[in-house]
Amino acid sequence: MLNIIFCALDEEHSIKHFVDKILSQMQEINQPFRIIACLDGSTDKSYQIMQDLAKSKPIILLPIIEQKGLGKAFKRIFDYLLSEEPNNQSLKNDEDVIISMDTDLTHQTEKIGELLNYFKNHNLDLLVGSRFVNDSQVKNFPLYRIAISRITAFILKILFPVIKINGEKLQDYTSGYRIYKLSIIKKLKNKFMDNFIREPEFTYTCEILINLSQLKIKIDEAPIYYDYQQKINNSKLNILKNFKRLIILIVRLCR
Repeated sequence: MLNIIFCALDEEHSIKHFVDKILSQMQEINQPFRIIACLDGSTDKSYQIMQDLAKSKPIILLPIIEQKGLGKAFKRIFDYLLSEEPNNQSLKNDEDVIISMDTDLTHQTEKIGELLNYFKNHNLDLLVGSRFVNDSQVKNFPLYRIAISRITAFILKILFPVIKINGEKLQDYTSGYRIYKLSIIKKLKNKFMDNFIREPEFTYTCEILINLSQLKIKIDEAPIYYDYQQKINNSKLNILKNFKRLIILIVRLCR
């Protein structure tokens, strides 16, 4: 089972198009799948749009609660996947795959099949869709955002290097385009219990990656095409808040 997961905050102008693109891609891949979405904190029509889609599509929409934070939202989805609800079919197969994506159309759904093949052919536990390796294409990304991602990766590579299957250091710590085995998320929660994700904001992407690397799993990254111009809504990234969270994360992990 492929579990395609995403979180969104007030993305009514892009969310249906994004889901339609996923559904179209899944027809080509021809594997059992479902979409699991968390829209916590949204106040626009995105939740209603997803409710309508869920009537006829394999979509699980988590009940909306009044909280914001990307890390909090993804933690809710991971907790759902690891829950013991009788109707949660993914508990029956630890080899189930989790694919996380952004809903703002910057992540190419057309890459899902290619990334899945790479993931399976190399028997990986985690694959990062990377913007910073050879053959990656990044277009229209603001220079200050590139600088933030690069500087973050530079610092974290020194303090918390994540080693890929070829022995080299991972380059992209903040990309949300990822493929996980369900089994490694289970191992992560077994190790860290309810603290397997503590970061409430975008910095959760760094935290979960660093924590997973401690489990000595098979990690790699593969190039993606990333076009920031495809983004419809303004970015929800609060640079100052997330910089503070990054400092807090580094201090906490260095203890």
